[in-house]
Formats: sequence, structure tokens, C-alpha cells
Amino acid sequence: MFGEWQKSDWALEADLLYSAQGAQYDDWRNTDHYLLIPLKAKYYIPACRGLNLFAGPQLDICLKRNSINFDWAPDVIPPGESNYKRSCMVSATFGVGYRFRCGLDVAANYNISLMSNLKKDFDPSRNSVFQFSIGWCLFKIGK
Repeated sequence: MFGEWQKSDWALEADLLYSAQGAQYDDWRNTDHYLLIPLKAKYYIPACRGLNLFAGPQLDICLKRNSINFDWAPDVIPPGESNYKRSCMVSATFGVGYRFRCGLDVAANYNISLMSNLKKDFDPSRNSVFQFSIGWCLFKIGK
């Protein structure tokens, strides 16, 4: 779901998105479920009607996560401590999109977290994900 306010070739867009993000290594698999709320500044390229570039900050709220076994780091995460992952993070998003005259909206973007997934300092891992989206613009405000 998204909303956009456009003035001339510039626009502000706010989205509400669901994303399943995770990793898989050998016999281990982890999937976290997020509500993503990006606020994007968009520039519609005048020579290519509908083509746009966008970037902006994004709030990532974790809705549900699979548990991870950290047997390899018992000295860093004490046994029984389950609150080691962040439930809310800030990311940056940027990409390219195209809005067809009929209202069909397609986009490809890359999101990268600006902070570590874990509250502890031992792991610098961050979420990073490529996303592709297809949507339909029912109405717009502005131009």
C-alpha cells in the first residue's frame, strides 16, 4: 500500500509493506517477518514519462522471527537471553520504478539496514535485501 504526493517532476511517497527476510546456511534457516515503512523522495525523469528514481529512510518493524541457536557464542549471549535481536531498525532504500499511464506501478529497489540486527556488538550483520514490487495506483494527489 502506498500514497504519493507529486509536484512537477518531484514526489514524496510513503509505503506500508510486508517483507519476509532471512538467510540459509547448510542445515540452518532463519526467516524474519517485517513491516516496512519507507518515506521516499522520487524524481520522475521528464524525458522518460513514468520512469522514476527514488531514495529515502525506512523504518523496519519486526513482526515475527524464528529462533536462532547461538551455540557457537555462549560467552557473548548468556543462556536464556532471548532479547538479543532488535525489534525495530532504520534502513536506507533506493531504486528505480516505472508508473504506466493506466496506473500500474513497478519498482526494483535495494534496502540496507543502518544498524546491526543484534543489540550486542559482536556481530556486524545487517539486513540487506533486493525487492521487486508491482502495484496499482488508484488515485494520486498533486500533478
